[in-house]
Amino acid sequence: MYGIKTSIKLEDINVPEEKLWRYYLGFLPEQGRPFLSPLRKESNPSANLFCTQDGTILLKDFALGTFNIYQFVAKKYGLVFQDAVEKIYRDSTTDSLKLEEEIYENLEKFVQKDPTKIQIEVRSWKDMDLEYWGQYKITLPTLQFFKVLPIKALWINDKFVRVDYKTYSYEYGGGIRKIYSPDTKTFYNNIPAGVYAGYNTLPKRGKLLIITASQKDAMVWHELGYIVISPQTEGMLDGELMIELKNRFKRIVLNYDNDEAGIKYTQLNVKKYNIDYLFVSPYNEISEYTKNKKELPNLIL
Repeated sequence: MYGIKTSIKLEDINVPEEKLWRYYLGFLPEQGRPFLSPLRKESNPSANLFCTQDGTILLKDFALGTFNIYQFVAKKYGLVFQDAVEKIYRDSTTDSLKLEEEIYENLEKFVQKDPTKIQIEVRSWKDMDLEYWGQYKITLPTLQFFKVLPIKALWINDKFVRVDYKTYSYEYGGGIRKIYSPDTKTFYNNIPAGVYAGYNTLPKRGKLLIITASQKDAMVWHELGYIVISPQTEGMLDGELMIELKNRFKRIVLNYDNDEAGIKYTQLNVKKYNIDYLFVSPYNEISEYTKNKKELPNLIL
């Protein structure tokens, strides 16, 4: 039918991301403060929105992963990615998103130019910590190699935040860190886009590099004896970094989660960068494999 756009692209959508998040969430949370996940039932808040250095707003769900607005809409409404893009386009060009502008007058406060200030007080390692990480076959030397610290106190923008007795900080230097509390499913992050866990420990040259979905998975791969890094979000890899890495390593294997988002971005990255890939079937991720199998897999890449 004439006059109907049937192949919508991302650039066709001209609505600020914060307005889209406000519309599809029904509210706009304070940056870095957990709220109940809109994608599943839970009793403890484990989701939060955060703004990357390039201005992209992402939702982190402790159990499900990280979503941009298009992935979130796809997951929420049970759509494939392209259908989600077209839904957002339709909504943004109808009265659905043409709400009173004063509702959004304070949205720009969400997008902070300065990263969230996260301060911690470190405690000593305890048996409970080693037991938790040990279920993934991650040892103390590996935790220290990846600069993981147990903490007993936390401040977000100088405001005290109570933490669970089992809470950890992934340290990136200069006050840049990720806070991870597995029992209460809380998450805080002020890490800029483009920062990869493990990058600063890479050798100048190597035969094989694994790029995996999370720092926990990276630590499991490290225990297996592989050189590994992980991005902050499971999406498209940085182009300039990939050029560098392909010059430094003879082979690169991508190991994203074996789920809808992981498979989608694996296919896109493999096609774009001509690299290999691996899924640890039937589990979503290698850390899940080691937890369920009670042993490290005998993988030869």
